[in-house]
Amino acid sequence: MYFQVKAFPGLAVEQAKVLQVAQRLPDLSRRGRAILKASRDDREIVEKAIHRLLILGIILDYTIDYSAGEFVVDISGASKEAVIEAYGNYVEGYNPGRRHVEVKKARDLLAADPSTFLSGMVGLVLRFIYEVIEQGRRRALAEMRLVANLRDDQTIRERILRYLESTEFSEALDSIVSDRNAGLMKMKEVYEALRSPNEAAELRGQVSRYLESYPDQPALLMLRALSEACCRDREMAEVEQNFAAAISAARRNYSVANETLFKLITWSLLQIARQYPESIPALQQTLLRRYPERALAVMLMKNLPREARPHLMWFAGKIRLLQMNENADSYKLTDRRSVSSRATAELRTVRASTRVPDTPTCSYQPGSPGL
Repeated sequence: MYFQVKAFPGLAVEQAKVLQVAQRLPDLSRRGRAILKASRDDREIVEKAIHRLLILGIILDYTIDYSAGEFVVDISGASKEAVIEAYGNYVEGYNPGRRHVEVKKARDLLAADPSTFLSGMVGLVLRFIYEVIEQGRRRALAEMRLVANLRDDQTIRERILRYLESTEFSEALDSIVSDRNAGLMKMKEVYEALRSPNEAAELRGQVSRYLESYPDQPALLMLRALSEACCRDREMAEVEQNFAAAISAARRNYSVANETLFKLITWSLLQIARQYPESIPALQQTLLRRYPERALAVMLMKNLPREARPHLMWFAGKIRLLQMNENADSYKLTDRRSVSSRATAELRTVRASTRVPDTPTCSYQPGSPGL
């Protein structure tokens, strides 16, 4: 972790250093050459900042004169559109599915003045680097830690082999990461093709390796959670962590619409409930704390097993009560008791209209023959 923290000191720290170096350069809107002096102690910091500007196409190339302690920098004079295009190409090189989302974020900066535009673009590229490269390295360390905690030599050997092997899932995972729609439908197809915990373990190993390169890809993160839940040596913490990360990445980095996101959550919880039903209450609570939206609670109520109903109905009713308290004037209600009565009546309506299956309907149950 020492080298990890040294290489990635933090978004704010790096952004400040890149902008400091950019301020030492002449007019960036014009093609030209500049010389930057750097002490031996600052050389690595300055070079990293120059490389960040190189990614954005602001700098064309640079050379280092070690004896003089100088960087000779060629400035491209790139327009805003050219900088955005360079950023989009960089993103596509790592994660094709995120290009259109990141380019859209960059285009929102087009109307800004040059200084604000530069600061915004540096922030975007650094955030992407931290979400993909830095998080990828962290995930690799986390996988090493998981293996190190195993006590049986044979289990360790199998875990490493499944991580390194190319399997039948490799082609499907490639199609997921290149999909412009975050690969959510392809993810379902991959998961539904699983036939046993052995295949789930193979998938877990493959997905773990892919996540080092695409650590914020929501379909891969969800597959990591689902495959973990299907393995014999599953760990609840891994299921929860990857499940929550998938939902967060889908919304934040891939701009997945709420309706699509809620359907993904519901489907995924149903799959986990079939393999690992005791994990559902904790997953629900984590979800509803992060996304306190009544529509999600109602959708879960309509689709999840009966044992999940009390907590969900309480949550949906509580959200509705808060909403009505905030909008009492629109209901022409003046006291809190009247608002509470209206919310209680609506909750009864939700209960009456909700039909929840007593148990999940599935063919892949814990302890089934051949699993």
